[in-house]
Amino acid sequence: MRNQKFTESWESLSTIQCEAAEWDSTAVLALAGPGSGKTRVLTCRIARILEESPDQNFKVLGLTFTNKAADEMRSRVESMLQGNKNRLFLGTFHSFCADVLRQHGVHLGIQPNFQIYSDDLDLQAILDEAVKRAMKTSAVVGESDRKTLPVIKRLKSLLVTVERCREKFRDAEFGERMAAVYPAYEAELAKRNVLDFESLIYYTHRLFTKFPVFAKRYRTIYQHICVDISRY
Repeated sequence: MRNQKFTESWESLSTIQCEAAEWDSTAVLALAGPGSGKTRVLTCRIARILEESPDQNFKVLGLTFTNKAADEMRSRVESMLQGNKNRLFLGTFHSFCADVLRQHGVHLGIQPNFQIYSDDLDLQAILDEAVKRAMKTSAVVGESDRKTLPVIKRLKSLLVTVERCREKFRDAEFGERMAAVYPAYEAELAKRNVLDFESLIYYTHRLFTKFPVFAKRYRTIYQHICVDISRY
């Protein structure tokens, strides 16, 4: 039976919002502007899915980009649910990927007790050391390559591997330098058992690509994946 919070939230949906929250046939995209009620639709949908499957074991995965949005989603859903909270993962893309890598990252050589560095000062220190080491083995790497942290972050965000980074640059000489600096930076991270923020999605993608059995496992566990993205 729905509690008062669930009933109030559901009854506040418009006709089209209710249709989106009830949709089950295929994937659904709710495209609307800020403040239009996307999160309310999504949380009602999640609560409805769990409410209608009390005896099933599948889980619902709810993802967003910011901790604030994830906390808001979690608070709303938990206020509507009588139980089944153990069948729900609500968090950011990065927190979900970190959880995946702590469980299975060892298959990529990532130890489960890795640290996450998000501060550019910490990452710059790692890049400085990587460039210093790369200069010993590559004649093209120089001091100016200490300024390539944004480039490396961009490569990772585009899921470009160290093996393919050379071909991504029109400037062949710069591509040659990055082909030496990028793997040196990755090696320095691994040496310290550290992942940068971009590594979380990057390596989860590599895990699921290199070992499809894990992708299949997560698709089986999380039969419903709900994503809340707001762009301003």
